[in-house]
Amino acid sequence: MDELDDFTIGLHSGGQSISITVIGLLVIDATSNWDKNWLRTKISVQAGAFSGIYDADLTTFDFENFK
Repeated sequence: MDELDDFTIGLHSGGQSISITVIGLLVIDATSNWDKNWLRTKISVQAGAFSGIYDADLTTFDFENFK
């Protein structure tokens, strides 16, 4: 399977923000359904004087929690 284009979701308000960028699949040649649901992401946070970027591996199921 080919790598996907980056995809970003986020919330931004009053100079504060959190965004999650999906970079690609964690296991590109996965054969199990479980492994196919893992994504490489980059999480960016800006809150007042604090800002940070964190690389995280999330499942597609984790995005259900963001509703």
